[in-house]
Amino acid sequence: MRIIHTLLVFLMLTLLHACSSSNNNNTPSLPAPNSCSDEDYNQYVYDTMKRYYFWYDMVDPNNNINPRDLTSYPTPNALLEQLKYLPNTQDRFSHISDSATFNQLYADGVFLGTGLRILTDVLSADVMVAFAFEGSPAYTAGIRRGDQIVSINGISANGLSGQDWDNAWGADEVGTSVALLIQHPDTTQQSYTVTKDFVSIHSTQQSNIITNGSHKIGYLHFTNFLGSNSVTDLNTEFSNFKTNQVNELIVDLRYNGGGSVTTAHHLGNLIGGDATAGSVFTRLVYNDNPLGYNGLSNTLHFQSVTESLGLSRVFFITSGASCSASELVINALLPSNNIDVIVIGSTSCGKPAGSNPLNACGKTLSALNFEIRNADNEGGYYNGIGPGFTGLQNFCEATDNLNYSLGDSQENSIASAIDYMQKGACNVAYNKHIRYRNLSTTKQNTSVDHAMHGLY
Repeated sequence: MRIIHTLLVFLMLTLLHACSSSNNNNTPSLPAPNSCSDEDYNQYVYDTMKRYYFWYDMVDPNNNINPRDLTSYPTPNALLEQLKYLPNTQDRFSHISDSATFNQLYADGVFLGTGLRILTDVLSADVMVAFAFEGSPAYTAGIRRGDQIVSINGISANGLSGQDWDNAWGADEVGTSVALLIQHPDTTQQSYTVTKDFVSIHSTQQSNIITNGSHKIGYLHFTNFLGSNSVTDLNTEFSNFKTNQVNELIVDLRYNGGGSVTTAHHLGNLIGGDATAGSVFTRLVYNDNPLGYNGLSNTLHFQSVTESLGLSRVFFITSGASCSASELVINALLPSNNIDVIVIGSTSCGKPAGSNPLNACGKTLSALNFEIRNADNEGGYYNGIGPGFTGLQNFCEATDNLNYSLGDSQENSIASAIDYMQKGACNVAYNKHIRYRNLSTTKQNTSVDHAMHGLY
Protein backbone atom coordinates (compact mmCIF):
# COMPACT_ATOMS: atom_id res chain seq x y z
CA MET A 1 0.00 0.00 0.00
CA ARG A 2 1.45 3.38 -1.01
CA ILE A 3 1.42 6.12 1.61
CA ILE A 4 -0.23 9.34 0.43
CA HIS A 5 1.91 12.35 1.27
CA THR A 6 1.41 16.09 1.12
CA LEU A 7 3.56 18.71 -0.58
CA LEU A 8 3.61 21.47 2.01
CA VAL A 9 3.69 24.36 -0.42
CA PHE A 10 2.67 26.81 2.29
CA LEU A 11 3.06 30.13 0.55
CA MET A 12 2.82 31.15 4.20
CA LEU A 13 5.83 29.02 5.27
CA THR A 14 9.21 28.56 6.08
CA LEU A 15 12.92 29.12 6.07
CA LEU A 16 12.17 29.83 2.47
CA HIS A 17 10.45 26.47 2.67
CA ALA A 18 7.70 27.56 0.32
CA CYS A 19 6.98 29.19 -2.96
CA SER A 20 4.35 29.48 -5.65
CA SER A 21 5.45 26.43 -7.62
CA SER A 22 2.27 24.55 -6.75
CA ASN A 23 0.38 26.93 -9.00
CA ASN A 24 2.60 26.22 -12.01
CA ASN A 25 1.46 23.53 -14.45
CA ASN A 26 5.09 22.49 -14.94
CA THR A 27 5.45 21.44 -11.32
CA PRO A 28 6.42 17.74 -11.35
CA SER A 29 4.49 14.99 -9.69
CA LEU A 30 6.31 14.21 -6.46
CA PRO A 31 7.06 10.68 -5.25
CA ALA A 32 5.73 9.01 -2.12
CA PRO A 33 7.34 6.25 -0.06
CA ASN A 34 6.09 2.72 -0.61
CA SER A 35 5.51 2.39 3.12
CA CYS A 36 6.63 4.02 6.36
CA SER A 37 9.20 1.37 7.18
CA ASP A 38 12.68 2.72 7.95
CA GLU A 39 14.03 1.17 4.76
CA ASP A 40 11.29 2.61 2.54
CA TYR A 41 11.48 6.08 4.04
CA ASN A 42 15.25 6.12 3.57
CA GLN A 43 14.71 5.06 -0.04
CA TYR A 44 12.19 7.89 -0.42
CA VAL A 45 14.72 10.43 0.87
CA TYR A 46 17.38 9.11 -1.50
CA ASP A 47 15.07 9.13 -4.55
CA THR A 48 13.77 12.61 -3.75
CA MET A 49 17.29 14.00 -3.45
CA LYS A 50 18.28 12.40 -6.74
CA ARG A 51 15.37 14.05 -8.56
CA TYR A 52 14.37 17.29 -6.82
CA TYR A 53 17.41 18.49 -4.87
CA PHE A 54 18.93 21.64 -6.35
CA TRP A 55 22.33 19.93 -6.63
CA TYR A 56 20.80 16.62 -7.71
CA ASP A 57 23.82 15.76 -9.89
CA MET A 58 26.09 15.86 -6.84
CA VAL A 59 24.02 13.33 -4.87
CA ASP A 60 25.93 10.05 -4.67
CA PRO A 61 27.26 10.50 -8.23
CA ASN A 62 28.85 7.04 -8.29
CA ASN A 63 25.79 5.33 -6.77
CA ASN A 64 27.80 3.90 -3.88
CA ILE A 65 25.17 4.48 -1.20
CA ASN A 66 22.57 1.87 -0.30
CA PRO A 67 19.89 3.89 1.49
CA ARG A 68 18.22 0.70 2.78
CA ASP A 69 21.32 -0.19 4.81
CA LEU A 70 20.13 0.75 8.29
CA THR A 71 23.47 -0.18 9.82
CA SER A 72 25.19 2.59 7.87
CA TYR A 73 22.19 4.96 7.87
CA PRO A 74 20.09 4.21 10.97
CA THR A 75 18.05 7.42 10.68
CA PRO A 76 16.81 9.46 7.70
CA ASN A 77 18.88 12.44 8.87
CA ALA A 78 22.02 10.29 8.97
CA LEU A 79 21.39 9.41 5.34
CA LEU A 80 20.55 12.99 4.41
CA GLU A 81 23.85 14.24 5.83
CA GLN A 82 25.69 11.92 3.44
CA LEU A 83 23.67 13.16 0.45
CA LYS A 84 23.90 16.93 1.02
CA TYR A 85 26.15 19.00 -1.23
CA LEU A 86 29.02 20.69 0.65
CA PRO A 87 27.23 20.46 4.02
CA ASN A 88 29.71 22.74 5.78
CA THR A 89 29.49 25.62 3.32
CA GLN A 90 26.63 25.36 0.81
CA ASP A 91 23.85 23.20 2.18
CA ARG A 92 23.89 23.67 5.93
CA PHE A 93 20.11 23.67 6.04
CA SER A 94 18.44 20.60 4.52
CA HIS A 95 16.92 18.51 7.30
CA ILE A 96 14.11 16.19 8.32
CA SER A 97 11.82 17.05 11.23
CA ASP A 98 8.62 16.00 12.95
CA SER A 99 5.67 17.15 10.82
CA ALA A 100 3.43 18.16 13.71
CA THR A 101 6.12 20.36 15.26
CA PHE A 102 7.03 21.78 11.85
CA ASN A 103 3.43 22.75 11.14
CA GLN A 104 2.94 24.22 14.60
CA LEU A 105 5.90 26.52 14.14
CA TYR A 106 5.49 27.66 10.55
CA ALA A 107 1.72 27.54 10.07
CA ASP A 108 0.51 28.36 13.58
CA GLY A 109 3.45 30.36 14.96
CA VAL A 110 3.74 28.17 18.05
CA PHE A 111 6.68 26.30 19.56
CA LEU A 112 7.19 24.18 22.66
CA GLY A 113 9.76 25.56 25.05
CA THR A 114 10.49 28.16 27.70
CA GLY A 115 10.14 31.13 25.32
CA LEU A 116 13.79 32.16 25.07
CA ARG A 117 15.72 33.32 22.01
CA ILE A 118 19.28 32.33 22.81
CA LEU A 119 22.73 33.24 21.46
CA THR A 120 26.26 32.31 22.39
CA ASP A 121 29.22 34.70 22.61
CA VAL A 122 31.77 33.43 20.07
CA LEU A 123 34.69 34.67 22.20
CA SER A 124 33.72 33.69 25.74
CA ALA A 125 31.19 30.90 24.88
CA ASP A 126 28.78 32.50 27.37
CA VAL A 127 25.13 31.70 26.68
CA MET A 128 23.10 34.88 26.43
CA VAL A 129 19.41 35.75 26.22
CA ALA A 130 18.67 37.84 23.13
CA PHE A 131 15.07 38.27 24.28
CA ALA A 132 12.16 36.40 25.82
CA PHE A 133 8.89 36.19 23.92
CA GLU A 134 6.23 38.21 25.69
CA GLY A 135 3.80 36.02 27.60
CA SER A 136 6.12 32.99 27.55
CA PRO A 137 7.08 31.06 30.71
CA ALA A 138 10.56 32.64 30.70
CA TYR A 139 9.18 36.15 30.20
CA THR A 140 6.61 35.66 32.96
CA ALA A 141 9.38 34.44 35.28
CA GLY A 142 11.31 37.67 34.69
CA ILE A 143 14.15 36.56 32.38
CA ARG A 144 15.12 39.35 29.99
CA ARG A 145 17.47 40.41 27.20
CA GLY A 146 21.09 40.59 28.33
CA ASP A 147 20.74 37.90 31.00
CA GLN A 148 23.38 35.18 30.93
CA ILE A 149 22.40 31.53 31.40
CA VAL A 150 25.02 30.19 33.80
CA SER A 151 23.61 26.68 34.14
CA ILE A 152 20.73 24.54 32.86
CA ASN A 153 19.41 21.92 35.27
CA GLY A 154 22.70 22.13 37.17
CA ILE A 155 24.89 21.75 34.07
CA SER A 156 27.24 24.61 33.19
CA ALA A 157 25.98 26.29 30.02
CA ASN A 158 29.32 27.78 28.98
CA GLY A 159 30.74 25.82 26.03
CA LEU A 160 27.88 23.34 26.06
CA SER A 161 26.84 22.17 22.58
CA GLY A 162 25.54 19.29 20.51
CA GLN A 163 23.76 16.43 22.23
CA ASP A 164 24.91 17.59 25.67
CA TRP A 165 23.18 20.92 25.07
CA ASP A 166 20.00 19.20 23.92
CA ASN A 167 19.95 16.83 26.88
CA ALA A 168 20.45 19.62 29.41
CA TRP A 169 17.05 21.13 28.55
CA GLY A 170 15.17 17.92 29.33
CA ALA A 171 12.26 16.34 27.50
CA ASP A 172 10.41 18.29 24.79
CA GLU A 173 7.11 17.96 26.59
CA VAL A 174 4.59 20.32 28.11
CA GLY A 175 5.23 20.49 31.85
CA THR A 176 8.97 19.74 31.75
CA SER A 177 10.66 21.85 34.43
CA VAL A 178 13.93 23.58 33.56
CA ALA A 179 16.10 24.96 36.36
CA LEU A 180 18.06 27.99 35.12
CA LEU A 181 20.75 29.87 36.99
CA ILE A 182 20.72 33.38 35.54
CA GLN A 183 23.30 36.13 35.90
CA HIS A 184 21.80 39.54 35.30
CA PRO A 185 23.73 42.41 33.66
CA ASP A 186 24.52 43.82 37.13
CA THR A 187 26.32 40.46 37.85
CA THR A 188 23.79 39.34 40.48
CA GLN A 189 22.68 35.73 40.09
CA GLN A 190 19.20 34.30 40.51
CA SER A 191 17.71 30.82 40.19
CA TYR A 192 14.55 30.26 38.15
CA THR A 193 12.44 27.20 37.51
CA VAL A 194 10.65 27.54 34.19
CA THR A 195 8.09 25.05 32.92
CA LYS A 196 7.97 24.26 29.21
CA ASP A 197 4.73 25.12 27.44
CA PHE A 198 3.48 26.11 24.00
CA VAL A 199 4.68 29.61 23.17
CA SER A 200 2.85 31.78 20.66
CA ILE A 201 5.16 33.88 18.50
CA HIS A 202 4.21 37.52 18.04
CA SER A 203 6.51 38.37 15.12
CA THR A 204 6.71 42.08 15.88
CA GLN A 205 8.16 41.80 19.38
CA GLN A 206 9.17 45.44 19.59
CA SER A 207 7.96 48.43 17.63
CA ASN A 208 8.40 52.07 18.54
CA ILE A 209 9.01 55.51 17.09
CA ILE A 210 12.30 57.29 17.80
CA THR A 211 12.55 61.04 17.27
CA ASN A 212 16.01 62.42 16.58
CA GLY A 213 16.06 65.98 15.24
CA SER A 214 14.19 66.00 11.95
CA HIS A 215 14.24 62.21 11.81
CA LYS A 216 11.05 60.48 12.90
CA ILE A 217 12.15 56.86 12.86
CA GLY A 218 9.93 53.81 12.79
CA TYR A 219 11.77 50.93 14.48
CA LEU A 220 10.53 47.36 14.02
CA HIS A 221 12.04 44.24 15.56
CA PHE A 222 10.70 41.46 13.32
CA THR A 223 11.44 37.96 14.62
CA ASN A 224 10.00 35.42 12.16
CA PHE A 225 8.46 35.28 8.69
CA LEU A 226 5.58 33.02 9.63
CA GLY A 227 2.07 32.80 8.15
CA SER A 228 -0.98 35.06 8.22
CA ASN A 229 -0.32 36.15 11.81
CA SER A 230 2.99 37.71 10.76
CA VAL A 231 1.30 39.52 7.87
CA THR A 232 -1.30 40.92 10.28
CA ASP A 233 1.44 41.99 12.70
CA LEU A 234 3.30 43.78 9.91
CA ASN A 235 0.18 45.57 8.67
CA THR A 236 -0.59 46.79 12.19
CA GLU A 237 2.89 48.22 12.75
CA PHE A 238 3.25 49.82 9.32
CA SER A 239 -0.21 51.39 9.65
CA ASN A 240 0.92 52.90 12.94
CA PHE A 241 4.11 54.20 11.33
CA LYS A 242 2.11 55.69 8.49
CA THR A 243 -0.40 57.35 10.83
CA ASN A 244 2.48 58.90 12.79
CA GLN A 245 4.19 60.04 9.57
CA VAL A 246 7.59 58.45 10.14
CA ASN A 247 10.21 59.54 7.62
CA GLU A 248 12.84 56.87 8.33
CA LEU A 249 12.54 53.11 8.81
CA ILE A 250 14.72 50.58 10.66
CA VAL A 251 13.78 46.92 10.20
CA ASP A 252 15.65 44.80 12.75
CA LEU A 253 16.19 41.26 11.41
CA ARG A 254 19.21 40.39 13.54
CA TYR A 255 17.52 37.34 15.10
CA ASN A 256 15.21 36.45 12.22
CA GLY A 257 15.98 32.99 10.86
CA GLY A 258 13.53 33.28 7.98
CA GLY A 259 10.22 31.72 7.05
CA SER A 260 7.57 32.29 4.43
CA VAL A 261 8.31 33.60 0.95
CA THR A 262 4.82 35.11 0.95
CA THR A 263 5.46 37.03 4.17
CA ALA A 264 8.85 38.16 2.85
CA HIS A 265 7.08 39.36 -0.30
CA HIS A 266 4.59 41.31 1.82
CA LEU A 267 7.33 43.00 3.85
CA GLY A 268 9.04 43.94 0.61
CA ASN A 269 5.79 45.48 -0.64
CA LEU A 270 5.34 47.43 2.60
CA ILE A 271 8.82 48.88 2.25
CA GLY A 272 8.85 49.41 -1.50
CA GLY A 273 5.30 50.59 -2.11
CA ASP A 274 4.60 52.45 -5.34
CA ALA A 275 8.33 52.99 -5.91
CA THR A 276 8.87 49.31 -6.69
CA ALA A 277 5.37 48.14 -7.72
CA GLY A 278 5.44 45.99 -10.84
CA SER A 279 9.18 45.31 -10.78
CA VAL A 280 10.67 41.89 -10.06
CA PHE A 281 10.79 41.01 -6.37
CA THR A 282 12.48 37.63 -6.69
CA ARG A 283 12.96 34.62 -8.91
CA LEU A 284 12.92 31.08 -7.55
CA VAL A 285 15.13 28.95 -9.79
CA TYR A 286 14.84 25.15 -9.62
CA ASN A 287 17.08 22.36 -10.89
CA ASP A 288 17.39 21.40 -14.55
CA ASN A 289 16.90 17.68 -14.03
CA PRO A 290 14.50 16.37 -16.76
CA LEU A 291 13.20 13.90 -14.15
CA GLY A 292 12.86 16.68 -11.56
CA TYR A 293 11.93 20.34 -11.95
CA ASN A 294 13.34 20.52 -15.48
CA GLY A 295 14.39 24.18 -15.32
CA LEU A 296 11.28 25.52 -13.58
CA SER A 297 11.51 29.18 -12.54
CA ASN A 298 8.90 31.23 -10.66
CA THR A 299 8.91 35.02 -10.52
CA LEU A 300 7.23 37.25 -7.94
CA HIS A 301 6.70 40.99 -8.50
CA PHE A 302 6.49 43.88 -6.07
CA GLN A 303 2.96 45.12 -5.42
CA SER A 304 1.50 48.35 -4.09
CA VAL A 305 -0.13 47.97 -0.66
CA THR A 306 -2.14 50.41 1.44
CA GLU A 307 0.17 50.40 4.47
CA SER A 308 3.34 51.22 2.52
CA LEU A 309 5.31 54.19 3.84
CA GLY A 310 6.63 55.47 0.51
CA LEU A 311 10.13 56.17 1.86
CA SER A 312 13.25 56.63 -0.24
CA ARG A 313 15.51 54.49 1.96
CA VAL A 314 15.42 51.71 4.51
CA PHE A 315 17.85 50.51 7.19
CA PHE A 316 18.14 46.80 7.98
CA ILE A 317 19.90 45.41 11.06
CA THR A 318 21.41 41.96 10.48
CA SER A 319 23.65 39.40 12.16
CA GLY A 320 24.85 35.87 11.50
CA ALA A 321 21.41 34.73 12.69
CA SER A 322 19.62 36.64 9.88
CA CYS A 323 18.77 33.93 7.38
CA SER A 324 16.71 32.98 4.38
CA ALA A 325 13.62 35.20 4.06
CA SER A 326 15.48 37.99 5.90
CA GLU A 327 18.19 37.93 3.25
CA LEU A 328 15.63 37.56 0.47
CA VAL A 329 13.98 40.89 1.33
CA ILE A 330 17.30 42.74 1.39
CA ASN A 331 18.49 41.16 -1.86
CA ALA A 332 15.15 41.88 -3.54
CA LEU A 333 15.33 45.61 -2.78
CA LEU A 334 18.93 46.16 -3.88
CA PRO A 335 18.25 46.58 -7.63
CA SER A 336 15.74 49.39 -7.04
CA ASN A 337 16.80 52.86 -8.19
CA ASN A 338 14.12 54.40 -5.99
CA ILE A 339 15.07 53.05 -2.56
CA ASP A 340 18.48 53.13 -0.88
CA VAL A 341 19.27 50.07 1.22
CA ILE A 342 21.61 50.48 4.19
CA VAL A 343 22.55 47.41 6.23
CA ILE A 344 23.80 47.75 9.82
CA GLY A 345 25.33 45.03 12.00
CA SER A 346 27.25 41.98 10.83
CA THR A 347 27.18 39.65 7.83
CA SER A 348 24.03 37.54 7.51
CA CYS A 349 24.00 33.75 7.67
CA GLY A 350 24.11 32.94 3.94
CA LYS A 351 21.03 31.00 2.79
CA PRO A 352 20.15 32.01 -0.79
CA ALA A 353 18.10 28.87 -1.30
CA GLY A 354 14.89 27.29 -0.11
CA SER A 355 12.75 24.20 -0.20
CA ASN A 356 9.27 22.90 -0.85
CA PRO A 357 8.79 20.69 2.24
CA LEU A 358 7.52 17.15 1.73
CA ASN A 359 5.35 15.56 4.38
CA ALA A 360 5.18 11.77 4.63
CA CYS A 361 5.04 9.25 7.45
CA GLY A 362 4.82 11.98 10.09
CA LYS A 363 8.12 13.48 8.94
CA THR A 364 8.84 16.63 6.92
CA LEU A 365 11.72 16.53 4.47
CA SER A 366 13.05 20.05 3.83
CA ALA A 367 15.71 19.61 1.17
CA LEU A 368 16.93 22.68 -0.71
CA ASN A 369 15.48 22.65 -4.21
CA PHE A 370 15.54 26.22 -5.43
CA GLU A 371 17.90 29.20 -5.41
CA ILE A 372 16.82 32.82 -4.94
CA ARG A 373 17.74 35.58 -7.38
CA ASN A 374 16.77 39.25 -7.55
CA ALA A 375 15.84 41.39 -10.57
CA ASP A 376 19.53 41.66 -11.51
CA ASN A 377 19.85 37.85 -11.24
CA GLU A 378 22.07 38.30 -8.17
CA GLY A 379 22.05 35.61 -5.51
CA GLY A 380 24.45 32.92 -4.40
CA TYR A 381 25.28 34.65 -1.11
CA TYR A 382 26.32 31.47 0.67
CA ASN A 383 28.88 33.52 2.61
CA GLY A 384 26.13 35.90 3.68
CA ILE A 385 25.18 39.45 2.78
CA GLY A 386 27.87 41.73 4.12
CA PRO A 387 30.51 44.28 3.13
CA GLY A 388 31.28 44.11 -0.59
CA PHE A 389 28.17 42.17 -1.55
CA THR A 390 27.10 42.95 -5.13
CA GLY A 391 24.67 45.85 -5.27
CA LEU A 392 25.01 46.75 -1.58
CA GLN A 393 26.63 50.18 -1.42
CA ASN A 394 26.26 50.86 2.29
CA PHE A 395 27.12 48.37 5.04
CA CYS A 396 27.98 49.67 8.51
CA GLU A 397 29.46 47.12 10.88
CA ALA A 398 28.06 47.34 14.39
CA THR A 399 28.02 45.11 17.44
CA ASP A 400 24.88 43.63 18.95
CA ASN A 401 24.74 45.27 22.37
CA LEU A 402 22.73 43.17 24.81
CA ASN A 403 23.04 45.81 27.52
CA TYR A 404 20.31 47.88 25.87
CA SER A 405 16.74 46.96 25.07
CA LEU A 406 15.72 46.42 21.48
CA GLY A 407 14.34 49.72 20.22
CA ASP A 408 16.61 51.79 22.47
CA SER A 409 18.37 54.53 20.51
CA GLN A 410 21.57 53.84 22.48
CA GLU A 411 21.84 50.22 21.37
CA ASN A 412 24.85 49.98 19.02
CA SER A 413 23.13 48.94 15.80
CA ILE A 414 20.28 51.42 16.22
CA ALA A 415 22.70 54.18 17.23
CA SER A 416 24.78 53.40 14.14
CA ALA A 417 21.71 53.75 11.91
CA ILE A 418 20.77 57.08 13.51
CA ASP A 419 24.36 58.29 13.14
CA TYR A 420 24.22 57.40 9.45
CA MET A 421 20.97 59.35 9.07
CA GLN A 422 22.69 62.40 10.50
CA LYS A 423 26.08 62.18 8.77
CA GLY A 424 25.54 60.00 5.71
CA ALA A 425 28.41 57.66 6.60
CA CYS A 426 29.26 54.72 8.84
CA ASN A 427 30.85 55.25 12.26
CA VAL A 428 33.34 52.56 13.29
CA ALA A 429 32.79 53.44 16.96
CA TYR A 430 29.77 51.12 17.01
CA ASN A 431 31.76 48.05 15.95
CA LYS A 432 33.23 46.48 19.09
CA HIS A 433 34.19 43.13 17.53
CA ILE A 434 31.93 41.01 19.74
CA ARG A 435 29.79 38.57 17.80
CA TYR A 436 26.99 36.24 18.79
CA ARG A 437 25.73 33.16 16.98
CA ASN A 438 23.08 30.49 17.31
CA LEU A 439 24.06 27.55 19.47
CA SER A 440 25.02 24.21 17.95
CA THR A 441 22.40 21.51 18.34
CA THR A 442 22.08 17.89 17.27
CA LYS A 443 18.33 17.58 17.55
CA GLN A 444 17.16 15.61 14.54
CA ASN A 445 13.43 15.28 15.03
CA THR A 446 10.94 17.17 17.16
CA SER A 447 12.72 20.47 17.68
CA VAL A 448 15.29 20.83 14.91
CA ASP A 449 13.31 23.71 13.37
CA HIS A 450 13.14 25.44 16.75
CA ALA A 451 16.89 25.15 17.19
CA MET A 452 17.55 26.61 13.72
CA HIS A 453 15.75 29.75 14.93
CA GLY A 454 17.47 29.75 18.35
CA LEU A 455 14.19 29.01 20.16
CA TYR A 456 14.28 27.24 23.53
